[in-house]
Amino acid sequence: MYKFSYNSRPISYEGFKNCVRYAAAKFDFNFSIPSKFSENNFKDTVIKDFVLKLKLYDINVFDTRPNGFRQKKEFCIFRDSIVSGNTPILKLKFIDPRFTVLAIVSFDSCLIAYCNLVKDSVGSKCISVGDPFFSHLGVNNKGFYLNAVRFIVLSTVGGLDYLNQVSVIIEVYNKAFPHDNITDAAKIDLIRNFATKIHNQFFKGSNAKLYEVNNSLIRLFKYSEVKAFNNIDVGNASKKIRRFTINPLIRSVDITFKEISYESYGFFEVSNFRFAIKDNPSDFNPLKVYCESLTVNFYEYIFNRVKTDGEFIFFLEDSIQSCLVDANNAHTLSSYFDLSLHNIYNINLSVMTYFDLTSEELSVQFVNEAVINLKATPLNNNLLMQGSIINFYVLLAL
Repeated sequence: MYKFSYNSRPISYEGFKNCVRYAAAKFDFNFSIPSKFSENNFKDTVIKDFVLKLKLYDINVFDTRPNGFRQKKEFCIFRDSIVSGNTPILKLKFIDPRFTVLAIVSFDSCLIAYCNLVKDSVGSKCISVGDPFFSHLGVNNKGFYLNAVRFIVLSTVGGLDYLNQVSVIIEVYNKAFPHDNITDAAKIDLIRNFATKIHNQFFKGSNAKLYEVNNSLIRLFKYSEVKAFNNIDVGNASKKIRRFTINPLIRSVDITFKEISYESYGFFEVSNFRFAIKDNPSDFNPLKVYCESLTVNFYEYIFNRVKTDGEFIFFLEDSIQSCLVDANNAHTLSSYFDLSLHNIYNINLSVMTYFDLTSEELSVQFVNEAVINLKATPLNNNLLMQGSIINFYVLLAL
């Protein structure tokens, strides 16, 4: 059991920079500080001026904003923490690691582009995607398209078929946009064509990268003597990861377990549905098993770094796409995410060395020239997160 107190440490230089960025992005651009400040002088006048800005800010402006009540509550908690000289808790949001792992495993430029698109589109409505379904969505609803792409890719690997996917997207869409003026027939046609396009892009035919990787994994699993998985025990890998959780009544922290699976279909935040899986195992079961193992490895690496260092703890949320950490240590945690991402990248490269096993009689492992080139090419900087903290929020509870 760990002891933990919210807002118990004074704000550091890095923590203050994170808070300034947060306030400017989340509440009002005027909270940004145009002049440079350093670790030596930020406590002299800069933080005092920032505190004064927070105190004088008219919170009634939130009454005219979408989700204004929630924003007002967040602002007040954030303001009170800093005014009292303490460090607020921030939320780091990131691309679903299950999707990121698929992008790393497949080296699919479209999947990687999706990761970058999601990352770069945070807080931006200037997204351009050449798809009728995307074009149909309103300016403020473009995120639904990105969630739908993610849902189809992840649930296909998990075993959900095309018809169920279309049905799910239609139901979730109707719930999210009940006043849409498009006819039911046109809506169904849009979503069917969209789902077909995603399937053809990633899963249909020999040119689809995920299809290609899955077939390679089938061959690797078949050749039991091949030591492609030295770094991970795929067959016996646990689907559970460890995480810190807090008991709000006694403010103590325990270590609990969270299951990671591509068979969890609550990929839409608005959805509470339970979906039927085909009776037979997924056609992409080898890919699912392999990527689940990598995803567990990804989270365990981060957890072990935090636990071993013992300087701070963080709280992974149920969505596994966000976590809570104090502002002082947000960049340290972000660096652990980067290191873990590169670790997964390297593990996958070691497995890819064996991806040229194409014949049942072939027992010699060749190294594909493309793999050699990939080894010489650094991973796109931080597929998982931006170099700086993005789209984070003050903890509302406790």
